Amino acid sequence: MSLVLHLHELHVQVKDISGKLPGKHWHHCYLAHHKKSIHTHKPWNLDPKHAQNFDKITVKGYFDLQEGLNKKYNGISTAHNWNMDENGAQMGGDQNGDGSKFIFATEDHSFYCQHSDNIELVTILKCINAAGAMMSPYFVLKEGPLPDGTDPRLEGME
Repeated sequence: MSLVLHLHELHVQVKDISGKLPGKHWHHCYLAHHKKSIHTHKPWNLDPKHAQNFDKITVKGYFDLQEGLNKKYNGISTAHNWNMDENGAQMGGDQNGDGSKFIFATEDHSFYCQHSDNIELVTILKCINAAGAMMSPYFVLKEGPLPDGTDPRLEGME
């Protein structure tokens, strides 16, 4: 994983090196001068449990295991080489809001909209194989997995 540095930490490091605290907007000039190698960006959140697998040794180990399986079984067909992705979603009770604006009467000074504080977390599993075939998404709710209604094995079940 690359170095991540908050602008405040950059100012502190400059003070440690030079003995002087740089100006409040000094970093703008610094970033403009080094724009080919560094830039600012809002970071994406990464769970520490997932981050522990983002290192070269773990990734190399995975591909070594996959290469060993390919050699052992004379290659694994792309139709049998699957990748699964897991995403989480929150249903209802949006705590942050999506920034949508609403229309209110000009004399109205109470800008409230009702919404439920009832939230439910859902895990969504998606699978695709190396040949490009995709499975239908699989939803896992608090009560357990939600069956895929398009699965022919479930026909006639209520």
